[in-house]
Amino acid sequence: MITSQRFQKYSQFITLSIIGAAIVVAGMIVWDRVHYDSSNRSVSMAMTWSDLEQQFHTMGIQEKDYNNQLEILRETSGLTSIVLESDTVDSLANRGKLTILKGSDILNMLRVGSVYRYVLTNIIKKNSIQPNYYYLFIDETAVYRRVKNRLESEVGAFNVVGLGYSALEVRTDLDTLVSTALGIDAARVNQLRALGYAVVPALTNTHWQSSHTVKLGMESLRQLPINLIVFSGDHVLGYPHQLGWVEQAINNAQYTVGVSEFTHQPGMKDLINTVPMIRIHDGSKEALSMTATARRYARAVKERNVRFLIIRPNSVALDQTIVLDHTHQLITTIRTHLESQGYTISADLMDPYPHKLVLGWAVLCISWGIAAVLVLLVQRFCVIPVWGLCLIALSMSAGYYAFIVVGADLVWRQIMSLLIAIVYPVYALTWFPVIAPVHDYKTRLVFGLGFLVRAVLMGLGAGLLIQALMYDSRYLLNLIPFYGVKLAIIFPIVLIGLYFYIQPHRLSAISHVLRRVTMLPVNSIVLGSAVFAVCFLGFYLLRSGNYISWAVPGVEHWMRGMLEDWLFVRPRTKEFLVGYPMLLVAYVGAGRWISKKWLWFFLTIGSVALISMVNSFCHMHTPFLVSVYRSVLGLCLGSFLGFISVMVIIGWRRWIMHVQ
Repeated sequence: MITSQRFQKYSQFITLSIIGAAIVVAGMIVWDRVHYDSSNRSVSMAMTWSDLEQQFHTMGIQEKDYNNQLEILRETSGLTSIVLESDTVDSLANRGKLTILKGSDILNMLRVGSVYRYVLTNIIKKNSIQPNYYYLFIDETAVYRRVKNRLESEVGAFNVVGLGYSALEVRTDLDTLVSTALGIDAARVNQLRALGYAVVPALTNTHWQSSHTVKLGMESLRQLPINLIVFSGDHVLGYPHQLGWVEQAINNAQYTVGVSEFTHQPGMKDLINTVPMIRIHDGSKEALSMTATARRYARAVKERNVRFLIIRPNSVALDQTIVLDHTHQLITTIRTHLESQGYTISADLMDPYPHKLVLGWAVLCISWGIAAVLVLLVQRFCVIPVWGLCLIALSMSAGYYAFIVVGADLVWRQIMSLLIAIVYPVYALTWFPVIAPVHDYKTRLVFGLGFLVRAVLMGLGAGLLIQALMYDSRYLLNLIPFYGVKLAIIFPIVLIGLYFYIQPHRLSAISHVLRRVTMLPVNSIVLGSAVFAVCFLGFYLLRSGNYISWAVPGVEHWMRGMLEDWLFVRPRTKEFLVGYPMLLVAYVGAGRWISKKWLWFFLTIGSVALISMVNSFCHMHTPFLVSVYRSVLGLCLGSFLGFISVMVIIGWRRWIMHVQ
């Protein structure tokens, strides 16, 4: 009969073997992504035509001089592409191509006399003018046909009446009329291409959903030399009823679709698995300094693998005579920053994100590995019998295939990823000795550094499992966020705090300990600790999100910029400045200057380093190697600052003893 001790050894060996197999399988999956992330080092920089045209108008540049300015911009700054929005009735009116009665600009006023002559001598004789309708007068035949066809498809043919003499009667409201999309201007595309720019059409969804309107929108691109398209506005073109036709048209023309990060357009998720896509960064016009703005664009390239940037002119109030010069300087600064980091500025596009499918057996193997980590954690406090291990394995298998049957494979993978993100920091810190086994400071320091290295290595393994499970285009393009990030922060902090507050040898009597704690009188130390813990957790939660605006202090902002310039990618502040130093100080000082009853306080704060590290791998839009590099940097800097802190504390204590 196998003894209990031998069974535990066999059980641990089997559990570790399962974890090893899961890491190997996860590594094979993640390697595919690593290869993709490192396959392209060229970056395209673009501006929208509307922003450029606005700057030309601000500086008083005439249209006949556009080509000269565009050539200078491309040659001196490095701009490679132009995002060309669809023309609208309003934009044609602003360019003097047509007149809308009930409003005109200076160019349209030039033809008012002839318009009135047409109306009085021809149109009124044959038609009845209605005060609630709008009338368009267009000189050029090609423009007239283009506007008429698009208006008929947008508001209905029965609401658009040709009156002859290049006049149209439109029976709709003014907002719908002026916002009607007329498609991409082919002449403008050819003009920009001749100047050496790559043109990226920005397609706008229509008010009226019909196959005809969507077909016109896509057919306007058929003869144009383009490779990448983007969708402007609140929705994808064709959403929600004509997406199938849009998908077919994109695949037939072999277009790549640009997905703007941090912008969620309804309809994009429906195209993700069938249409080739890349991530783009569409900057904001937030009033930042030029250096801060350039770093923001460079950060999108370095940290999130974005290879197509849409530069937005800064909204800082400038003299109108230097607006374009400021844009030149901004683009040049971004280009210089990227080239110094080894990137090439080019109009060449990166390959679209691969539509890879993680096989079921691989997901199950990784799930078993995560369950094995949970088993190891539980076995530190109690023995799981053989039938318990078998039951866990069978339950994991049955649960996964049940999720597959109902079409929730991605939900299962999300749950497993969240589970390892919660379990890893707790398991890593259970290796922390409540009282260090040696008294020599040097030995404690070496053991403490070894503890940090082991914890980080386990964290890299956990990150590998998460990245493999979430290897899906919807997560890579950030169309679906990692749900449960806040839970992965709160649960480990609470569990670690309770574990070390109650202390391992008293876990069996946890209810008794907690009941006794509630009966103790509240003093200033306990109250202050509770307030600090709540404030610390709340502050950490606020700082952990990408979608919560939080003003960064000036000193931290300066430090971040300096670390980015020196280290390519900056480590997370909470890791190297708070977490790792606190863990190292706690390891060396346990039983010395940190009593057993206050160790939980230091370890709870120090746990943010491990939680933050594994959280980095939950951001799937960040390349895997960038997260690894950032984690190692955090460990190195944090260990160095922890070492300095320990030396300062030891020196201070010795000085106090000498004085006494």
